[in-house]
Amino acid sequence: MEKGGLFVKGKRRKKLTGSLMLMMLLTLLLPVWIGSPSAHAAEKSGAVYIIPVDKPIEQGLGKFMERGFKEAEEMNAGLIVLDINTPGGRVDTAEELGTLIKESPIETVAFVRGDAASAGSFLALNADKIVMSPGSMIGAAAMVDSTGKHVDDPKLVAFWKSKMQGAAEKSGRDGKIAAGMTDVNMVVKMPEINKTKEKGEIIALSADEALKVGYADHISNTPEEAAAWLGYSQDDVFTVQRTAAENISTFLTNPVVMTVLLFLGIAGNYIAGFAGAETWVLFTVGLIMMILEMFIPNCQLTGDILPLQNVKN
Repeated sequence: MEKGGLFVKGKRRKKLTGSLMLMMLLTLLLPVWIGSPSAHAAEKSGAVYIIPVDKPIEQGLGKFMERGFKEAEEMNAGLIVLDINTPGGRVDTAEELGTLIKESPIETVAFVRGDAASAGSFLALNADKIVMSPGSMIGAAAMVDSTGKHVDDPKLVAFWKSKMQGAAEKSGRDGKIAAGMTDVNMVVKMPEINKTKEKGEIIALSADEALKVGYADHISNTPEEAAAWLGYSQDDVFTVQRTAAENISTFLTNPVVMTVLLFLGIAGNYIAGFAGAETWVLFTVGLIMMILEMFIPNCQLTGDILPLQNVKN
C-alpha cells in the first residue's frame, strides 16, 4: 500500500511540475506572441488618409476636401483623418462639408491639432471620433458677420444652433454643450469640469475639458497616433497635398482677398469711365503748365521741359 501510495504521490508531483513548467513557458512566450505578425491580424485593414484642414473654411478648402475624400474612397482607404487647425469660416461651406463627412462610407476621425473654432468645431462634430492634441481647443462657434460682430438674428442663431446640436447628438454627445458654443443667451451646466456657462458667454473647451465632457474620445500628439489608437497600421499613411490650382483657389476665395478684389473691380469700372479721355487729360495738364509759366517765370516744370523740346528740334 505504501509503495502504491508513494507511486501515486510521485505521479501527482510530476503532473504538477509539468503544469508549472508549461505555465512558465507560456509566460515567457506571451510577449513574443503579442508582438508577432499573427497578433497584428487584429488590426483594421485599409490605408490611412490625412486631409489637412488648416485654412479658413471657404470654397477653396471645400473643393480640396472633396478631392481628398474622393481619392480616399477610390483607394479603398480604411480611415480618413481630418487634421484640423482652423479659425472657422463660411457657414454654408461648413454645412456642405459636414454632410460630406457624415455621409462618407469611410471611417472618419477629427484630429484637432490646434483650434477647431467656430465652423471648424462643426466639422469635428460630424466625424465618427474626435481626438485632440494637448493644448488644442474646440468650440467658440457663435456666428459673426464680416466685421467680427456677433450675429443676433434669432432665425440665423436658431438655424446654426440646431446644426451644431444635431451634429453632436449624432455621435451621442451632449447637445446642450454644442448649443452653448453658439448661443450666448443659454445657461449650460457642465458638472464634469465644475463649470457653468452663463448668459453672455460661449463655450470653448480645452483638450482635457473636452475629454471629460465627452467632446473628445482620446488625446494624441499626432494624427498617426490617433490612427494607431483606432487600430490602424502606420505603414500605409498618406497625407493629401494641395495642388497649385487648389492653393490659388484657396487664396482667391479667402474672404479678405475677395473683399479686396471686389473693391478693385469697382475701382476698375470707375476708371473705365475715363477711357478715351487721355487727350483731354494731357491738354489740361499742358494748359496748367503754360499758365504756371505765365505767372511764375522759369517755373521748374516748364524750365525742364522746354530745353528738351529745343534740343529735339
